Amino acid sequence: MEDETFEQLTRTFDDQVRIDKKWSLVQSCLSKLTAHAYRVYHGFYIENLSADDIAKRSGRSIYGVRKSLMLLRKTLFECVEKKRVEADS
Repeated sequence: MEDETFEQLTRTFDDQVRIDKKWSLVQSCLSKLTAHAYRVYHGFYIENLSADDIAKRSGRSIYGVRKSLMLLRKTLFECVEKKRVEADS
């Protein structure tokens, strides 16, 4: 029973370490965003605004905001993936 508990604690710790490393990569990539891209990120992911709300707030079209969100996701994904590969090398 003690071995099972220890193994579970070890898995939980290892999972948390992986999550912390991934979040660190995301944070590093977020710091490289342009001011505009960061405002879109913050509005959508931090403030939980809809694309329509961001469009109204910024004076942009909903289509422009949706395109910005698509590019933002792509940029962050590629950045995180590149940093992950570099870290594994």
